[in-house]
Amino acid sequence: MPVLELKPQDIKQDNETHVKRNYIFNTADGAVFALGMGMVPLDTVLTYFISKFVEQKLLIGLLTFLNVLLTFTPQILVSRKLERLKLYKPFLIGMALVLRALWLLMGINVLLFADSDPVLFTVLFYLIYSLIGLTSAFTNITWLNFIVKIIPQDFRGRFLGIRSTIAGVFEATGALLMGYIVKHFAYPVNYGVLFLAVGVLTFISLGLLSFSKENESVKQIEEVEAKSYLAKMKDVLTYDRNFTSYLVSVALIGGFGKMAFAFQIVFAKERLGIVEQQVSYAAFILLASQTVGYLIWGLLGDRYGFKRTLEISALIFIPTIFLVYLMSNKLMFYFSMGLFGIAQSARNVNENNLAINLCRAEEKQPLYIGLRNLLMGPVFALNPVFAGLLYDFFGRNVLFPISAAFMLSGFLVLFKYVKE
Repeated sequence: MPVLELKPQDIKQDNETHVKRNYIFNTADGAVFALGMGMVPLDTVLTYFISKFVEQKLLIGLLTFLNVLLTFTPQILVSRKLERLKLYKPFLIGMALVLRALWLLMGINVLLFADSDPVLFTVLFYLIYSLIGLTSAFTNITWLNFIVKIIPQDFRGRFLGIRSTIAGVFEATGALLMGYIVKHFAYPVNYGVLFLAVGVLTFISLGLLSFSKENESVKQIEEVEAKSYLAKMKDVLTYDRNFTSYLVSVALIGGFGKMAFAFQIVFAKERLGIVEQQVSYAAFILLASQTVGYLIWGLLGDRYGFKRTLEISALIFIPTIFLVYLMSNKLMFYFSMGLFGIAQSARNVNENNLAINLCRAEEKQPLYIGLRNLLMGPVFALNPVFAGLLYDFFGRNVLFPISAAFMLSGFLVLFKYVKE
């Protein structure tokens, strides 16, 4: 959803006196929150854990589907509410409290039912994680508006870059901490302790966030009619063929092309017999490679263009798909995780930048970002569902070539039809 950036006259003049304070506490919040999230990444730890209770790949993929869909698409439900708020912080704190409480509830669910009633545990696990995704949607869009308001534009790029790099280091550290916890507690208590630790760390991050200072807006932001906004989105898709081609490339690369990676950790479990300690190492390699990638792709994007970095990313994904398919030892597994992290970090750091560059009118840039998120959210969410169907009904010999074909098609569309 678009981020609502307040004009200077809409904010009290003394806002600048809080910039240093907000810079420090929001960076610290991001670091501690990332430490917790690094302990429970969806692609590795959670997928590995739920595979102990669910065998069908379709049902395993459903966990990612629900989380991604609920994290992206419901943001529109809260955006109009945010337009009428003079202060974002109270609403942000309220939603963030619910999000953190859900992680504690996840831990309690493991401790109470993982052994005694696995079916009830599995149902509650999917339900709680879906609520985490939904709450994250409301929290994320509110946080973005909050940051845009309290961090001036002149400092915001530097702030987000430094915050992301520091958070990446803490996230990778969280992956190693996860390995320590699961090793020193008996199963399944170890996962219960893991989720409770995540809840505690995220509550600490919320405490740091609460020290931020926000000034009340002097006037209300003008509300945009939903009907008018939908008409504008339709016009973009109808008349801006360059942006539409970009959306097609995103769907092919980031959605269907990445199907082969939906069960990367499950394949390693089935073929190599990896255990929790190896999952911890894999998560660390993934997060560390992404952190390195953020630095590399940011520099290359500024120098050679954001489109070029996404093209290179797609080309890295293709051999990585076959590396996962041919996986025969743990070294190949770890190497594939590292390559995937490098390739994915380019999309994480430069997709927004390319979408903004494709917009010719500066005032329409939030619309373009919001439109991309709205349309691509369901595509990303369906990725593991389609992958699970292909795997369950046709096997991995069909899944991997189809995934590679989609990835190559996405690269060709991006290379040939998208002009930056």
